[in-house]
Amino acid sequence: MNQSHSIAKNFIYQTLTKIFQFVVPIITIPYISRVLGSEGIGAYSFTNSVIQYFLLIGALGVSLHGSIAIAKVRDDINERSRVFWEIFSFKLCTSLIALCLYLIFLFTVDTQYKTLYLVQAIFLLSTMLDISWFFVAIEDFKKIFIRDLLLKILIVILIFAVIRGKNDLNLYALILSFSAVLTQFIMWYNLKSNVVFKKPDIKKIAVHFVPALILFIPLISGNINATFDRIMLGIFSNVSEVGYYDMAQKIITLSFTAITSLSIVIMPRMSNLIAKKDYDCLENLTVKSFRFISFLAVPMSLGLIAISANFVPWFFGKEFLKTSTIIIISAPFILFYSWGIFLTNQIMLPMNMGNKVTLFTFLGALLNIIFNLLLIPEYNSYGAAFAWLMAKIIIVASLFYYLKNLLPLKNMFKEFWKYCISGLIMFVSLSGLGMVLPANIITTFIQIFTGIIIYITSAFILKTEINTMVIKKTLQLSSLQEKLKLDMN
Repeated sequence: MNQSHSIAKNFIYQTLTKIFQFVVPIITIPYISRVLGSEGIGAYSFTNSVIQYFLLIGALGVSLHGSIAIAKVRDDINERSRVFWEIFSFKLCTSLIALCLYLIFLFTVDTQYKTLYLVQAIFLLSTMLDISWFFVAIEDFKKIFIRDLLLKILIVILIFAVIRGKNDLNLYALILSFSAVLTQFIMWYNLKSNVVFKKPDIKKIAVHFVPALILFIPLISGNINATFDRIMLGIFSNVSEVGYYDMAQKIITLSFTAITSLSIVIMPRMSNLIAKKDYDCLENLTVKSFRFISFLAVPMSLGLIAISANFVPWFFGKEFLKTSTIIIISAPFILFYSWGIFLTNQIMLPMNMGNKVTLFTFLGALLNIIFNLLLIPEYNSYGAAFAWLMAKIIIVASLFYYLKNLLPLKNMFKEFWKYCISGLIMFVSLSGLGMVLPANIITTFIQIFTGIIIYITSAFILKTEINTMVIKKTLQLSSLQEKLKLDMN
């Protein structure tokens, strides 16, 4: 199997995995938002944002460090097995520490959500058992996809079968946390054909502490960017505002699923190319992946702004109308987040620049906190959305400036203007449709389908490289299918 085919296949599996992670909320949100209400959704989001910090302590940067470390020795089963058991043993220790800290927090803090917090402690067991980083390293994304598909279907069935009213909030949390644990057992079953048991050496286990800690700092800083706004909203405003904001962020997060999938797939390949010093392939992969990311992110950002007013009322319910404005404010985040993920995960981490990633992520978290403190007390969820966006723009601009001598920026941005023009044509068309059509599911599907056609057509007229590449691959696939038919006859 050639490298480009392998990346394409893994990208599809990883994208599908990410989609299923968020398809469950998308399928269940219209039901859950009406059954639990903005207060129930806000309470879950607020408490889950708190537990995320304990989950990060348990993981301590192992996912990224583990993927990179295994990728370097993946062709040697003995070395691969030795590194795996060392990293897993290390993570087992950090997870137990996190569990102890969480139990101390749980029984010392006076809160009305104590039961909700206790139910979500199951997530810590999931973190302890998580070995998906190993399958990322060996580029086996199919197993991750199959695992998530089966379990997400189970979640959907349980939610619709069991959740009936606002009193079922704790049961809702139990379904989500317990399913996360089941996910890990399936991955362990798939592990046996990829590693052999190697008794870990305590001294070698300790070696993983420093590199994992270096990656932990940007992760916790990134988590501040992702969750601290909800905590601050809960403190300075109310859980209903958290609910409005959380629903908007779920839609934004779903939108860049494909982009984060590409980053996860490309990272081990970039590490491998750097180790081999294959700089020509490295630059080619850098330019193509950046262009593809931009090609996707531009229409996603503009499209969300265009469809938001018609989408929110029927999807979330009238109680969540405020979510529409939050989505409009937040939508440009998709583009800047995508660029940020590209620069850190695909460029800096494979080049052993983890300390710089740590610094920039920490600065981003600090900016986010400052903007939140300034804006949330006055503007509530609107302020949180604007703070989130501004912090990301500043940090991504700083990353580009810092890496300007390492990146072929001129080549990377060569076709960006074409994506913007195609996106603006799409945006105007979708906005016009939204003004004349009613706010319902049919309108949203018409807008999405029309937007895809207009954007791709505009990009084709402007002769973007992405469109040319897709058409070429499609023609090659059709030619191969015809050849197979002839051979069979």
